[in-house]
Order: sequence, then C-alpha cells, then structure tokens
Amino acid sequence: MPATTSLLQNGRYSIEQEISSQENRLRFEAVDTKDESRVSIVEVPLNLPKVVTASQREALAAEFRATAERLASFDHNLAVPVRSYFTEAGRNYLVCDRVEGVDLASELAGQNEPLSL
Repeated sequence: MPATTSLLQNGRYSIEQEISSQENRLRFEAVDTKDESRVSIVEVPLNLPKVVTASQREALAAEFRATAERLASFDHNLAVPVRSYFTEAGRNYLVCDRVEGVDLASELAGQNEPLSL
C-alpha cells in the first residue's frame, strides 16, 4: 500500500489492491469515495540524490505539479484521462480513470514476435 495506508487524501481514495509495479511505479485499483467511481492511482517515484537541499526538493515538486497539470489537461480518445494529482507523505500520485484490460507492457511481455497492425 502507498505510504503504509489504504486511504489517501483524507479518505477520499480507498485503495483496494496493487495492480502492477513497473520501473518503480506502483499502480493501484481504488475507489473515489466522493462519487463511488473506480479509479487507478499511480504512485510516481521521486528520483532523489542521497543528499537533497530544500530548493532541490521544491524544484522537483514544482516539476511534478507542472507535468501532472499538463497530463490532466491532455484530452485524447486513445489516452487514459488523468482526473487529478496530489502529493502525500512525500509521495506523488496521479489519479486516472479506470480502464479494464491488459496494458501494453504486459501484452508485449508475452510476445515472441511483433504485434500485427
């Protein structure tokens, strides 16, 4: 569970289970308790050096907010919408619409040949 709890954002998001872990990114199935909708929450890792100054930490936080804002404003029918984003307990999270099915990385992992168009 993220940050050792199953509730995030003061109970707004209730984590049900971990879906996957790829390249240090954790993805969880969750419920938005505000409207009872099913969402995916992605924990975006911080790649921090061993020693971090306050200004470096703030620069990384600003970079996450700017990137998350761009993702939240991006609208395309082939991209999973980012509903929201937040930082909690020193961890960054993206809240996305839940999409059923197999992700591309999992699909490619089982392939011995290129996918057909």
